[in-house]
Amino acid sequence: MDELIAPEECTSIIHLPALLEDLSAFKEEWLASPFSTRLSSLLLARSEGWGVDRAVLIGLGNMTPDARECDEDEDEYRLRHKGRLIQLMIFIEIVNILSTAQSARPIEMYASDPTFQHIDEALLGKLNIKIFKKGEELVTSSTFVYSPFAPWPAGVDAIRHSPELYLGVSWKGTTELYSLQSSYGFEMTDEQFAIMENFLQTRLMYSFPGLESFPDSQFEKCDPELVELALEGFWGAFRFYWPKPVLPARRKTRR
Repeated sequence: MDELIAPEECTSIIHLPALLEDLSAFKEEWLASPFSTRLSSLLLARSEGWGVDRAVLIGLGNMTPDARECDEDEDEYRLRHKGRLIQLMIFIEIVNILSTAQSARPIEMYASDPTFQHIDEALLGKLNIKIFKKGEELVTSSTFVYSPFAPWPAGVDAIRHSPELYLGVSWKGTTELYSLQSSYGFEMTDEQFAIMENFLQTRLMYSFPGLESFPDSQFEKCDPELVELALEGFWGAFRFYWPKPVLPARRKTRR
């Protein structure tokens, strides 16, 4: 297993206080929106008790996108910057909801992404989120996995461990690409497909609040109000998955 990476000194031209200020402002906007209440209600209404002691964020991307990544377009930079900070904020909010639902149980937070810069590591460290090279290696059956932008193979490596809660791009939509993989220029093994199929068979699926009207095929669709709030932070096929409840054993009747 990889060792934890200690945040290095921040050398970005964007200062840490500015990132924290942006994050705080986005959180204030989110908490004032109806989506915040709907998210909390969705998670707290789950019939069986949560059993989460670890949260892993995979594939967030860096919070200060390179100007070349955005073709030096200021609006594109703003979209990506806010979208990623919104994702980070939602991750923390869900962890807080899960902790509250478990009588303030402490939940360790980890994040992994090969594009993290020093400023990202400093920000995450300030938020008590530890950096790990491959977050999917930390996943257990008592883990909350948040995978907003990770490549699907990394997501498969995470769900093979049957996490307690998963939030990310629809696995149903991903499995539908299995028969079309040659057209999309990627390869999916039989084992990867089997892992996704098994995961879907043992999980209940719920749409992220604001995306209930968009089927799995509409990856780039989003509720207009949610777009205004989070810009490109969410996609139409953004789904929660948690285990199906275990039905009580049927009693044998005496004849």
